[in-house]
Amino acid sequence: MAYVAIAGRCLIGVVFLWAVVGKLHPRSAFHSFAASIQELPGMSGRNPRAVAGLVVTTEAAVTLLLMSGTTALAGLGLAWVLLAAFVVVIAAALRRGAAAPCRCFGTAVVPLSRRHLIRNGLLIVVTSAAAVGAAGSGSALPAGILVAIPAGVLGAFVLVFFDDIVGLFADQPSRRSAVTPGRPG
Repeated sequence: MAYVAIAGRCLIGVVFLWAVVGKLHPRSAFHSFAASIQELPGMSGRNPRAVAGLVVTTEAAVTLLLMSGTTALAGLGLAWVLLAAFVVVIAAALRRGAAAPCRCFGTAVVPLSRRHLIRNGLLIVVTSAAAVGAAGSGSALPAGILVAIPAGVLGAFVLVFFDDIVGLFADQPSRRSAVTPGRPG
């Protein structure tokens, strides 16, 4: 279980770090993120810059807490709570038909969709598995650590680019509807 915890901490840490950097660089990214928050349900009358600042600060705290074995469980718990809040907000936005853009990792403007619920659900599963692994006792061998860390980082890249990966397949016409050259459609 130690390797699951290590891989999970790496995955969640890289995802949250990517989210923080994407929302803060370039400087205009934070303003765009704050503006996108205004389009979410329940945000009328709230200060979107303050909410955006709280989200970015919490994401940064998760990343920092995951760097140490002594604070990893707190980081995973905080990540779980934040991800659950994201799921609730995204589900409410989809239910109300809000066309808010997902600025999860900065400047992308893909509208919120079910794929964002799926990605956050997967992140919750990873966070939960990492927490169970971290809570268990067990030592990790160096060879296992050398596999767990790249596995976590690779998983993070898959989830960070989840929209792009799904888009590669979702935007393709089906084979049955494709027109074959030389044959009428």
